Amino acid sequence: MSRMNGQQPGDPAKAGAAIIDAVMAEAPPCRLPLGHDALERVETKLRCVSEELETWRAVGMPPRGRRA
Repeated sequence: MSRMNGQQPGDPAKAGAAIIDAVMAEAPPCRLPLGHDALERVETKLRCVSEELETWRAVGMPPRGRRA
């Protein structure tokens, strides 16, 4: 375990700075994916949600001019 210390991918200093910037932002994000893996996971999730939304859009939306 100790051999792995310091060998993790990424830059902890940059990650820390990004977190501080996000927290201090006028409109901080709800999520802050840091690194390629995190970004890919969020992008994959967004694609899945978008596809599901399109599949079920007709069920969730009443016809125009009518209230649900």
